Amino acid sequence: MIPQAKIKQEIESTSFCVAGLSFLLIAFYLFADKFSLSVVLGTVIGSAASIGNFILNIYTAKYSAKYDQKKAAHIVLLSKIIRSFLMGIIVYFILMVPMVHNITGIIALFFPQISRGIIYIIKS
Repeated sequence: MIPQAKIKQEIESTSFCVAGLSFLLIAFYLFADKFSLSVVLGTVIGSAASIGNFILNIYTAKYSAKYDQKKAAHIVLLSKIIRSFLMGIIVYFILMVPMVHNITGIIALFFPQISRGIIYIIKS
């Protein structure tokens, strides 16, 4: 069983790292003189969706640890399918709404994975 304090620390560190990457992405567009409200909206929507996906993943792992290995595997698989479907809906929303910048929204969806790599390198 994963302690609640460890889960909270994982979520906080990843969220702060995602926020930092979001500011870097916005700063890039600001310095490239391509900054607009759509860049901010794309970054915010992508970052929020990716953090939500990350939190759901962590709590699914915690929840599945209560069960035997076979049932836990089914829970994790079902969660992965549902979360993939939800992320597909978010990508569709980002691509179809003209007010949201496509590139920043989709790049921000990868920030938790990049953050996990950065945190792993820092902790090593």
